[in-house]
Amino acid sequence: MEVFIDESGDLGFSPTASRYFIVAFLYIRRTHLFREAFRWLFLRLKRRYKYFHDELKFSQSTDAIRRKGLQLIRKYDDLKIGIIVVNKRKIIRGSPMYNDLNLLYRWVIVHNVMNCIINKLEKGEKLNVILDKRLPRSQRKEFRTYAELKGYHISRVSGDKNIFYRYRLNIDHRNSIYEPCIQAADFVSGAAYHLYEHKNNAYYKIIYDKIEEFIYWP
Repeated sequence: MEVFIDESGDLGFSPTASRYFIVAFLYIRRTHLFREAFRWLFLRLKRRYKYFHDELKFSQSTDAIRRKGLQLIRKYDDLKIGIIVVNKRKIIRGSPMYNDLNLLYRWVIVHNVMNCIINKLEKGEKLNVILDKRLPRSQRKEFRTYAELKGYHISRVSGDKNIFYRYRLNIDHRNSIYEPCIQAADFVSGAAYHLYEHKNNAYYKIIYDKIEEFIYWP
């Protein structure tokens, strides 16, 4: 199984920071079909709609393009959506999560995504987690180790014999320009961000029926 992750908003707590941090993850097994469909959408938009950007980005797109991207995501039965909504106003000032944004990032993404995905894997199935290449290289090893331990722990406490050993996990940090599935995750996180940050559900309702996992934290 492959999981594609992207975020909207920020994790900071400054007066100008966003109120919410949104994580979207798309999980799918027949990835190549969806990847080609989303890549083709991008090429078609560049030709017909004069889309001048290097990739499909929700924040840079018009209303019509946002809807086309989300409708394509909704179309694929094999693709499922998970959304994590972080209400930063409820994170206690001075707590470890408040003071260490790297810890907060790992918890929000790794803990929640692994909790949602591990029990969906078939016996012995490997998991490929793909994120945008924005995490500094110095933090990637720590991120991977945390994910390995988290996956193993979740599978052990569940009582299932399908133990998630480290060799079953691959974490890939890719440039979103070359990965249409990360661009699709960006569209989903953008749709959720518009709902929670701007109280606009116009985009969220397009993909609402595709959402299999939803977490509101804390």
